[in-house]
Amino acid sequence: MSARRIVVCVVLGVACLRPTYSHADPVLYTTREAWESAVTSFKDVDLAAQVAEGQTLPAGLPIVLPSGAALRFGSDLEGLQVPSSWATWSDGHTPRVLWTRTTFENTSLSGSFSPSVAAFGFEAEPDPQGPFVTTLRLSDGSILTQTVDGAGGARFFGCSGAAITSMTLSCDGCGFAVGRLVEAGAPVPEPTTLALFGSGIAGLVARKLRTKRRRGMPRVSHARLNTLQVLEAYPRHD
Repeated sequence: MSARRIVVCVVLGVACLRPTYSHADPVLYTTREAWESAVTSFKDVDLAAQVAEGQTLPAGLPIVLPSGAALRFGSDLEGLQVPSSWATWSDGHTPRVLWTRTTFENTSLSGSFSPSVAAFGFEAEPDPQGPFVTTLRLSDGSILTQTVDGAGGARFFGCSGAAITSMTLSCDGCGFAVGRLVEAGAPVPEPTTLALFGSGIAGLVARKLRTKRRRGMPRVSHARLNTLQVLEAYPRHD
């Protein structure tokens, strides 16, 4: 087997270790704690490093997720900071947030993922503060609706278990800010999977080494081999 084929097998093996989810439909979450327990491995999106306070994030300009995927919103957003330019959030957190620049009106914010993501979440808080019905719609048709009271802080919207390519967050009669975006990371592979993968690679390497050894041995022609066999059968008697 050529070195190139071994590399291809390694790449295919690594691809098999990418995160997979058994759910045909996404599972929706209203608390970050439940979402974190379900995905086990996750990382927050560093909004502060990508959007400065008071800076406009133009529609279509990507937010880069920890996996390298891009999240593009369909409307201009403004970066604000809790508590200096956005008053409150939840549980004492002070994140950089993205504001829709709307107040007291129906607001809808769309976002698309490229490539798709399997587990993602964020928090949202209405503007102005008060109880407002807020709805998240995913590309597969799943819907999560919550009444979010801005006076009580932000609420979590999350999903896991399916390839999501787009989302839309809408609020009846309010604008809002989103923050604390988070994405699930690759789960740790099971020990059995790692053992099978490792033994397969070891077998490929051993086969390659055996092939090299055989190629390095001196070759004997058929005529020379026949002569040697005759000499062995009829030894000379001096």
